[in-house]
Amino acid sequence: RALERRGLSVIEVRSGEAGGGNERRGRLRHGDVILALQELATMLTSGVSIADAVGSQALGAHHPRIVAAFAGMSRDLQRGQAFSATLAKCGLPLPEYVVQLARAGEMTGELGKALRDAGAQMEYEQQLRNEMRNALIYPAVLVVAGIAAVAIMFIFVVPKFASLLEQANDLPLLAWVVLAFGTWTRENFWLLLLLLAAAGAGAALGEGAGRPAGQQGAAHARAGVGAVRPAVAAAARADGRGHPRGARRRLAGRCAGGP
Repeated sequence: RALERRGLSVIEVRSGEAGGGNERRGRLRHGDVILALQELATMLTSGVSIADAVGSQALGAHHPRIVAAFAGMSRDLQRGQAFSATLAKCGLPLPEYVVQLARAGEMTGELGKALRDAGAQMEYEQQLRNEMRNALIYPAVLVVAGIAAVAIMFIFVVPKFASLLEQANDLPLLAWVVLAFGTWTRENFWLLLLLLAAAGAGAALGEGAGRPAGQQGAAHARAGVGAVRPAVAAAARADGRGHPRGARRRLAGRCAGGP
């Protein structure tokens, strides 16, 4: 059913040995984590217990890091810990909202649906990142080609003109600046390259430092929206007429300290 909802059809089913995923090596891809989470959600929505589902994932054909994470979660579940607590410390690169959704699913008794929604959101974000990366390839190629052309001009072409025009006194100021910069670039090529590399590394470090704060802020915003919606629904059910606008007004009055 999960495959049908995604528009996929089963062509062939093959049996594999348990633990065969331990042979997989290399970098852990984001898609591997999404697939493991979706498989776990499918088993839970099908009625499989949480302990059996996590244990099955620990024996599945996944990346070694995923297998190790689910094995640790299975041990923690056997010790009586909550699933959301084991998921938070499993070591997998999961967004913060996945743990929040898992905790909400435990409280409502719909853990499988919560994990399925988390997997769908992660898959959407991965698709969005891929589309943005593909859209930026062509502009990046143009920028690199332009920089390379300008660098070749200043390193090889301009210094030759500088030696020919060094005796000229009637050149405009801009021409003298271009010639001087081209000569300096050729004489200090490695210094310029080092400065550009340092600037690129600084920009990359700054972007990496600002990304977790942005993700945390987005997670808090999603958690706030998720907390307000059930409250609005509860207020609407409590109203005899069930009017959503009146429920929102009463909820706003309660949040502001009114009666």
